Amino acid sequence: MHEDFEYVESLEKEIDELESEKADFSNIYDLLLKECVSKDVICSYLHSLSDLNAHTGLQCLYLHKFMPVIHQMTSDHDRSDSEFTTTAYVTVMFKAGSKSCSSSS
Repeated sequence: MHEDFEYVESLEKEIDELESEKADFSNIYDLLLKECVSKDVICSYLHSLSDLNAHTGLQCLYLHKFMPVIHQMTSDHDRSDSEFTTTAYVTVMFKAGSKSCSSSS
């Protein structure tokens, strides 16, 4: 009977050790999961920045391409002409860009 009691005590000790290891494993797993989620968020953010950078680069190329058009428009119109406003510039740029985009497709 004493041997049975010692055996039960050894099993209880082993169960306690396993539960402790389980808690440690769970903590490590949670930490790794947080790091993975955090890295996924960071990667997503960096991907967005990369897309934004590419878009900005295209905008710069677009503006560089149409700067001669802008210079021509400003030289063709008197600067005191109140009807030729920024809206007119945007409209002309949009039309020129639409033609450019449709011809490149």
